[in-house]
Amino acid sequence: MSARMRWGAALALVTLVGVASCSLEELSREYGVTDAGPSPPPGLLADAGADGATGFCASRASRGLVCDDFDEGLGFSQWPEVVQVNGGTLAIDREGALSSPASLLVTVPDATKDSPIAYLERRLSTDTSAATLSFAIQTDDVTGRTERAPSCAVRAYTTKGMRELRLTLAAPPRLDEIHLDATNQVTLGKQLVLAEPLRPGVWTRMEMRVSFVGAGHVTVTVGGKTAVDQDLSGGWGPAPASALVGIAYAVPPTKAFRLRLDDVLFEAR
Repeated sequence: MSARMRWGAALALVTLVGVASCSLEELSREYGVTDAGPSPPPGLLADAGADGATGFCASRASRGLVCDDFDEGLGFSQWPEVVQVNGGTLAIDREGALSSPASLLVTVPDATKDSPIAYLERRLSTDTSAATLSFAIQTDDVTGRTERAPSCAVRAYTTKGMRELRLTLAAPPRLDEIHLDATNQVTLGKQLVLAEPLRPGVWTRMEMRVSFVGAGHVTVTVGGKTAVDQDLSGGWGPAPASALVGIAYAVPPTKAFRLRLDDVLFEAR
């Protein structure tokens, strides 16, 4: 499996944990992957647009680089990379959605040996100085979970390697900054614990704004409240940006896990 497939997905706030350098194999051992809930809070559902269109994407004046509410019969056509490995699956699901009728259901099974993976990725080919990834998420309960499930992420593919900010669904959920150089050496940047909780079974709107200028900066909101607002460790760009949604890497042994995503929006400049 390529380094690119093995490292995927994330978002989150906390303290600088320090910077350590290790191989991909060592990092794999240390950092892992990972029903319709109650009605969403007011303001999460998209209103009808001026032309009467309904649904998150149909009602937007601007759809960004990617706008996917999984309701328009497009399948995964907006995502050039569709990765499902070792039992990880992606499905357009009508059993639970924020903007009806459908959402993206992501599942990984119990695993004792090989890492299950299931994600969508859209990668740009030109340099960008900033990127924003927002989405609605509904997760299984992560309380007491020792396994880590890297989820949605923003990446920057620089001339010196890849930078990634991933939402890691652990207890508590956090944002992990990962640097991967051209020789597959991994440096751990900042780990930032979410200041706002993710309640299991409840749709929550998240947004991650990443500046690639200077040392880099990230601002994350959860349910409209600031959960992260901090500088990064440097080396972000400008560079081609990428958005990744799903579950990118589950370090075995890991228990089965699932999440739903809806109303995904990816923008860059």
